[in-house]
Amino acid sequence: MTSLHRRLRNLFEQAVLDYQMLQKGDRVLVAVSGGADSLTMLTLLSGPKIAVTEDISLVSVCLDLGFDKSAGKGWGRLEEHFQNMECEYVMERSQIGIRAHSQENQKNPCFLCARLRRKRLFELAERTECNKLALGHHKDDIVETFFLNVLFSAEVSTMVPNQEVFAGKYRIIRPLAYIDEFLLKRFAEEYQLPVLPNSCPTQITSRRALVKKLLAQLERQHKGIRDNIFRALGNVKAEYMLTPSLTT
Repeated sequence: MTSLHRRLRNLFEQAVLDYQMLQKGDRVLVAVSGGADSLTMLTLLSGPKIAVTEDISLVSVCLDLGFDKSAGKGWGRLEEHFQNMECEYVMERSQIGIRAHSQENQKNPCFLCARLRRKRLFELAERTECNKLALGHHKDDIVETFFLNVLFSAEVSTMVPNQEVFAGKYRIIRPLAYIDEFLLKRFAEEYQLPVLPNSCPTQITSRRALVKKLLAQLERQHKGIRDNIFRALGNVKAEYMLTPSLTT
């Protein structure tokens, strides 16, 4: 195990333990988009077990959103990767991305795409009898989502590492919550994971891309600012916030 692998492993284990993401007997649907984040998450979940993960089972799922018609080779490499890991897996082609970017939905394709994708993942969780859905959102995603919600939804909120849904029938877990995006990319390169290109037509022009760019500019000017924002999300002083009924 390399030093980078140990570093990520420690952060992964700390997040899992801090937020009690996994319990013995869990059956986890691991959403693998083909990006560095989700492939690294699968590697960490499949790796050496900590006490709470020694009796869990995994089902990897990859949804093709329909953007790249020439993605066959990458799709095959990803399936081969699942087979080499000897893990149960589901691979499914869809038109979710195409539908979300249709003429009728030009205003906010990201919202519909995420909604349709999540809906299908829960359907697959039921089909495969999984009680938890693992998503590859990392530390940067959590910070960016906070700003997206403040700027475009007028609310102070973000992703949570362990989230109950459907009255407790499922839980969404985010084991990469403590890990920076650049470390995940470095890990994927180091271990030559079969990363698929992102073919989303709005990946550069989306609201998230705008927030990511603004945060990168701030980080260049004030190193450590992302870490400060992340820590602030767990250090909220409610008595110094406005009264909701007076600001709506």
